[in-house]
Amino acid sequence: MKVGISLTATANGVRSHDSIDYCRWAARFVDQAGFDVVWTTEHHFTQIAHTGAPSAALAYYAGVTEHVRLGYAVAIVPLHHPLRLAEEFLWVDNLSDGRLIGGISPGWAAYEFELFGVPLEERRERLAEGWAIIRQACSGKPVSFSGKYFQVPEILIHPPPRQPGGIPFILSTGHVDSVRQAAKWRVSPVFGAPPVQVIAEHLAVYDATCREEGYSEEEIAKLHEWIGVRRFITIGRTEDEAREEALIHSDRLRNSLDFLSTTRGSESQGDPRNPRTLANDVWGTVDRVTEQLLELERIGMRHFICNFTIGSRGLEGTKETIRLFAKEILPVLQASERRAEATATR
Repeated sequence: MKVGISLTATANGVRSHDSIDYCRWAARFVDQAGFDVVWTTEHHFTQIAHTGAPSAALAYYAGVTEHVRLGYAVAIVPLHHPLRLAEEFLWVDNLSDGRLIGGISPGWAAYEFELFGVPLEERRERLAEGWAIIRQACSGKPVSFSGKYFQVPEILIHPPPRQPGGIPFILSTGHVDSVRQAAKWRVSPVFGAPPVQVIAEHLAVYDATCREEGYSEEEIAKLHEWIGVRRFITIGRTEDEAREEALIHSDRLRNSLDFLSTTRGSESQGDPRNPRTLANDVWGTVDRVTEQLLELERIGMRHFICNFTIGSRGLEGTKETIRLFAKEILPVLQASERRAEATATR
């Protein structure tokens, strides 16, 4: 299993400038510590988990790292003109010397769509047209397109991709229909909240759809390289400590995401200590967290995206957790990956 870290800013419980400084520190640290990818996402107008300019952030990370790949998890395609977004993908790929992983999503946050003036109900159609344009534009060949929302005369986009095989792409998936769509679009699905058993079922659907589309086993194996899952991760000295820290972050996150999900931006009125909010998070002692990640690997996850939570100890506590993860957990996951690779080549 490859391991990446998701870096986003927050203004909930910490200063925005401090959280951006934390992201700058974390990118440098994980690059030297042996992580595989630095990811960012796209969210606007929220206090937590926001990166209003993901391409700018990734371009910065490109300049201060040498080893990690850089990824969008994910860009909200309907909020962009696809040609402009394709140019951003290509620039980051070139600035990072071919280390980019592109990521696309239809988005879901009604508040964001309202403020950008894009009807939420159009998001899937806009994603489909946007992806058709982005895929062509990032190929290094001329692009042209005629659709409901976008008209593109034949044009060649510069610069071409730096990666010889082109930029790999992921699609954020939340239900089985989007898993099938990922297969049809020849992109790798990345899962968020579903429990382990549901992810295993969706993986089977993905593989079946790929075969229905006539893909070779070699191509399916290549697509599997970036199949992944995102999870919030909290490590404590005891199970109870980890749970309490995870609940602090869960409370902040849920209020922020509930804010984004309505055009009014209303706050959540739910019970923030409801244990169901942690059902699919990864939390516990070092040993328990390690076992949960190995379980994800056993069902076929090739990549894990860590969202390290911010609890009562603030950003310094999060830094300590990342250092502990790098020292105690990352080597176990890397050893497991090496064993799997050795078995596959026999």
